[in-house]
Amino acid sequence: MRYSTKLRHELAWLEDHPEFDEKLSDNRYEYPTVSIWLADDDTSEFSRLCKAMGSFEKSGHYGTLTAMVRPEADGEIIFAVRVSIDGQCEKRPKVDENGFPVTRKTTKTVTVTEPVTEVQEVEEPEYEWKCPDSFLSL
Repeated sequence: MRYSTKLRHELAWLEDHPEFDEKLSDNRYEYPTVSIWLADDDTSEFSRLCKAMGSFEKSGHYGTLTAMVRPEADGEIIFAVRVSIDGQCEKRPKVDENGFPVTRKTTKTVTVTEPVTEVQEVEEPEYEWKCPDSFLSL
């Protein structure tokens, strides 16, 4: 999708959602942006903006929750609201239905003696995020 087309989609969406236009107008940058980044402790604002968006896609990667608007099913994202969950969610070891830790095998290159390295297979715990219910009910 061309950048100009993406901007047209964004403009049409913003005209239908004036409070986002107002929020972006307060942005310190003077160019069109497709993201609003919120502070770690701004979860109530994140929830409010997500509800105001209406329909959106949810994503959670690398310690960030993202609500995204995509005007066409296979199109590009034109708008996103993001909040860091590092201070809001707890990262904890994943457990199976019996309460046992879930692990995965990975390979790592370790130095045996300088300059000799060796590839070893190690088992590492898997982790999951436990977030407040307000995130899960969006």
